[in-house]
Amino acid sequence: MDTEACPKCGAKLERQASETATTIDLPRLIGRVIKYFSIEVAECTGCGHKVWGTHPELAKDQFGATAHRIGSRVYALALALHYDLGMSLRQTEKVLNDYFQIPVTQSAITQKALKAAEQGKLGELAQEIKAELAQADIIHTDDTGWKVGGTPHFLMTFCNEKAI
Repeated sequence: MDTEACPKCGAKLERQASETATTIDLPRLIGRVIKYFSIEVAECTGCGHKVWGTHPELAKDQFGATAHRIGSRVYALALALHYDLGMSLRQTEKVLNDYFQIPVTQSAITQKALKAAEQGKLGELAQEIKAELAQADIIHTDDTGWKVGGTPHFLMTFCNEKAI
């Protein structure tokens, strides 16, 4: 206790209990991890063809113009911001660039989402439906628009009596 007397009347204070007070904050900088790899580059003395070395933590095609990649945790965050929280791709890109200093583009996020959708059961099912619709004599289409929090959303479907 800072004082032993009541600030209102001046009488002696008697301790009764203690309580906990908290402050929740973020660290000064939410960190990012950048790994640097040194890979050898060689040039053929006969034809001038360049050959890049490899590293177990790098993709086989990760060299030259495509040497810099965004990690899976960054994409997981980007997809969660966009699909789970409903942020636009522009807002998602801005959060990652401005707050984390991660240079990711709307296009890269979209490409990663498409690649993820093509893998696994969802991708298999989509391919089956596309193949079925490609063989169909009649295809029906329906499009719907709506707003979520003032932001327009749009959905277009293609179906027939079998692929609904």
